[in-house]
Amino acid sequence: MLRLHIQSQRASEGAMADIYPVDPQFAAKARIDKTSYEQQYQASVTDPDGFWGKAAERLQWMRKPTKIKNVSYDLSDFHIKWFEDGELNASVNCLDRQLDTRGDKTALLFEPDGPDAPAQHVTYRELRATGSPFTCR
Repeated sequence: MLRLHIQSQRASEGAMADIYPVDPQFAAKARIDKTSYEQQYQASVTDPDGFWGKAAERLQWMRKPTKIKNVSYDLSDFHIKWFEDGELNASVNCLDRQLDTRGDKTALLFEPDGPDAPAQHVTYRELRATGSPFTCR
């Protein structure tokens, strides 16, 4: 057991050696900084229902959930359920609500395996025009 611990410790020490500073110009474009991340992480740990309930407000629900988290690690009743009584349409949240602000931006980028084949960019508007094959409920 000690051997495994030492190997694990060495692996984590090696991983730490591969951490590089973030370029300040790149960091300035980020949606979150280290302090905000740490605050949000702490909130997610101390009040997961409150944290994820607030995060769920960013989505457009057909039926808003009243149950945020339902988890049991008991082997006789093992389950992990999130927002179990809510209902949403992934197409609305991932595609439709993006059309006004991102309609002509790339929604899907396909990089083919062949080096001579060009990448294919599909915009939100083009994807929406394909219709129901991408709609799910």
